[in-house]
Amino acid sequence: LSEDELAVVRNRKLGFVFQDFMLLDGLSMTENIMLPRIIAGQFGPKIEEAADRLCQIFCITPIREKYPPEVSGG
Repeated sequence: LSEDELAVVRNRKLGFVFQDFMLLDGLSMTENIMLPRIIAGQFGPKIEEAADRLCQIFCITPIREKYPPEVSGG
């Protein structure tokens, strides 16, 4: 595959589990969740709905509008 084709595969087919949170401090938890889709060129209410679903699945709905420095790491 070309580098561009590999980038598409990495972006759409692979996931990563980081040992550190790797969140951007200037974005809310919800915005951090939406970031990969925004980078992929997806916008609109569908990505917000998907982020809300993920917040519910991972039980972080109460902190979804907080910023990473406001969230306990412990």
